Amino acid sequence: MRPYFYFVYTTATILYGLVCYYIGTRILRVLSQWIPNLNLFVYWFLFGSIAASYVISRFFKAYIPLSLTKIITNIGAYWLGILFYLIFMFVILDIISRLLEVTNIANGSLTHNPLYLNATGVLIFFTLFVVLIYGTHIARNPVIVEYDIHIPKGAKLENLNAVLITDVHLGKIIDNKRLMKMVDMVYDIDPDIIFFAGDIVDEDIRPYVSEQMYKSFGRLKPKYGMYASLGNHEYVGGHVEEITHYLEKSGITVLIDEHVLVEESFYVAGRNDPTGARISGVPRKSLDEWLVDIDKDLPLIMMDHQPKSINEAERGGVDLLLSGHTHRGQIFPNAIVTNFIFENHWGLSEKGDMKVIVSSGFGTWGPPIRLGTRGEIVKINISFN
Repeated sequence: MRPYFYFVYTTATILYGLVCYYIGTRILRVLSQWIPNLNLFVYWFLFGSIAASYVISRFFKAYIPLSLTKIITNIGAYWLGILFYLIFMFVILDIISRLLEVTNIANGSLTHNPLYLNATGVLIFFTLFVVLIYGTHIARNPVIVEYDIHIPKGAKLENLNAVLITDVHLGKIIDNKRLMKMVDMVYDIDPDIIFFAGDIVDEDIRPYVSEQMYKSFGRLKPKYGMYASLGNHEYVGGHVEEITHYLEKSGITVLIDEHVLVEESFYVAGRNDPTGARISGVPRKSLDEWLVDIDKDLPLIMMDHQPKSINEAERGGVDLLLSGHTHRGQIFPNAIVTNFIFENHWGLSEKGDMKVIVSSGFGTWGPPIRLGTRGEIVKINISFN
């Protein structure tokens, strides 16, 4: 691992620890109001264990049985979602209480006032309810989004019924049961072709293999095949060759800076993810380097996990660009951030003659919740000249 990554991980760990300590002290004030004889050692031990669970599950997974790792990962992932909202809540409350004290509207320390602490406790439990119950329900009930696309190029096929799936994140949280739900939804659509635009597997290949998820994909047999590009999480886990092997065992053709001609009617291309290039230390190839020897008169559909190179794709003659990665922010109000970062962070857009579809993804990463967004399977009705 490069020194840069050691520095990033160390800094992130320290900041995370400070944030958790801040939240821990605020929760302790409320619990001390309700439980006067609260044992501090027990409290901090339990709080620290929960706060460290996600880190432990990621960095020590090789030393922990897979079944136990799944439990620890789920606890830690839910904690991250709860922590996200508790930070906002406590920071806002502390700012308000400080302003009230400075302006002498409130006498003494408002943060130790029993009424304030009781109200804060109610807000904590309301946050827990929304995150754990409602957020989980939304995350586990994705929808089907449908777009009509016309590509004004000649092809032997007049129409193509396609499905786009991104960001499934199969692993310790999104298990085979969730995968089967996705397969059932796609089976009912009965597409001609399926595109997987990255992050199918969430870093750790063990759950995918142990639960034989590759067999679950076996129900899907679209007549023109299944194609995939890889995302950042396939590379971060360090098991690209294994993941590629098992995806192809599932009947999915993995394209990494490659293209294929389907039914002599249209091209399907898959681009290498920027994370793969960064981890390998080899710069990402431009489209001109590998998107060659193609008939420009035929439609070109390209999968590129991260929607960062829309301009290059448009210049390269791509007719339909399929991406994911953004999750549309996944939890409110992160969509504001993703909308600012990406030219298209979700939905259908146009760039010149090129159509761009960015999916919010089927699964989740980190907190297994969605608030303000929905997971989705994208049905694309494509017509050609």
